[in-house]
Amino acid sequence: MSETGVQSGDQATGLSQWQRVVNTFTAPSKTFADIKRGNQSWWMPLIIISVVAYLLFAVVTIKIGMQQVVDNQIHLNPQTEEKMAQMPPAQREMSNKIPSTLPRVYSLPAQFLHWP
Repeated sequence: MSETGVQSGDQATGLSQWQRVVNTFTAPSKTFADIKRGNQSWWMPLIIISVVAYLLFAVVTIKIGMQQVVDNQIHLNPQTEEKMAQMPPAQREMSNKIPSTLPRVYSLPAQFLHWP
């Protein structure tokens, strides 16, 4: 009888934020059961997603370069590539320059992410 009381007490407290994150990958049924019980805190997933997205953006910006990303996007869309080919050279250069310089404002300074 005392074991039943202990189990129901554990069930009522729910999982901590870190337990929910770990259980998402190791035991998803526990995480979903915790969400069903009403423990729907959202701040930890938001922080994790934000940090991972920012790091991914920094890696793409530093390793690949935004000019290469812009060029790839233009080549993936035939209509855009055709429009770019019809533009005068000055306008084409300006159209390529704006998207590749905007992310520099939002990216991490190079001295913080200096990779060999």
